[in-house]
Amino acid sequence: MRRIRWGILGTGAVSGDFCEGVKHAPGSDLIAVASRSRGNAERFKATFGIERACDVDALFTATDLDIVYVATPHLQHKEHALALLNNGKAVMVEKPFATNAADAREIAAVARAKKLFCMEAMWMRFVPLIKELKESVKSGHLGAVKQVEASLGFPFRIDAQQRVFDPKRAGGALLDLGVYPISLVHALLGKPLRVKSDVVYGSTQVDEHSVTSLSFAEGVQAVITASIRTTCRNDAFLQGTEASLHMEGPLYRPESFSVTRTPLLEGAGGAEKASIVDKLKQQSALRAVAQLAKKVAVPRTVRLATGNGFAHEILEANECLRHGHLESGVLPLDESIAVLDTVDAIFAAWKSHASTEVAR
Repeated sequence: MRRIRWGILGTGAVSGDFCEGVKHAPGSDLIAVASRSRGNAERFKATFGIERACDVDALFTATDLDIVYVATPHLQHKEHALALLNNGKAVMVEKPFATNAADAREIAAVARAKKLFCMEAMWMRFVPLIKELKESVKSGHLGAVKQVEASLGFPFRIDAQQRVFDPKRAGGALLDLGVYPISLVHALLGKPLRVKSDVVYGSTQVDEHSVTSLSFAEGVQAVITASIRTTCRNDAFLQGTEASLHMEGPLYRPESFSVTRTPLLEGAGGAEKASIVDKLKQQSALRAVAQLAKKVAVPRTVRLATGNGFAHEILEANECLRHGHLESGVLPLDESIAVLDTVDAIFAAWKSHASTEVAR
């Protein structure tokens, strides 16, 4: 098995999580790490057993790397991804792939022109349970999916010095957390036709809480919540014509879901003509249906993620490189771009306070 030699750009907490994930991804070698601060790079090297620390420019031009994981702040993803690609390096770019769809398209265009592998590191999309979930939907186990609800939110301590609270550094809940439920909805339903969204801005003028409705063909709806103001359920619900599915949290690293059959109620028409006795009978029938629904729940399906969950995206990138694939079949570049089209539409909806068409 060909070993894959990794470089890391950025030494924040997510880079540390990535290094822990590498331990569960056989055939991966951590060769080099770079940061704006050489001292940070040296400390990171010692902590995670990386072969060497280097300056950013040295990482760009290194000749002993197969791929570089870009884990710098959001606003630098485009700059760093393009610099690496133009120096002949394959890249895996931490989510969000870029801060807007135009930048994402530029990264993808350069990767394709250079014939270099490029993938977004949206770790949720690569854990085994998401594959199971998509297959369950595709096979019709739920009937026709009519609605999806997903949320991700945690209360952050307000600190204007932190990037997440700084509008000049692409702060806010949507780009940090909202991209997870948006990406999940894209995986299940594709690209929405329209978005409507309400937002609450905080004292530093970043989006701290938002609720967004996504509309799809045939009346299918999705509702997503993103927050750095409050704790959300951090899970997902799928409502189908034959069953509902609850994907338990945490949304970014799901490990289990349960399916419940939902018997249809019959004879609902003409209720306005029903007598008091008929209405009482209907109420009894509803209680009976509720009891039946509890009895037809399918046992929970569990698919544990490997290690801390980061290994799966690393394994996917490794296999793509070994087989000469330029994009991941699990999360192709066009899908990462489409997610950011939706993000752009949400931002536009906040500015216009109206329903906004999603770019096609």
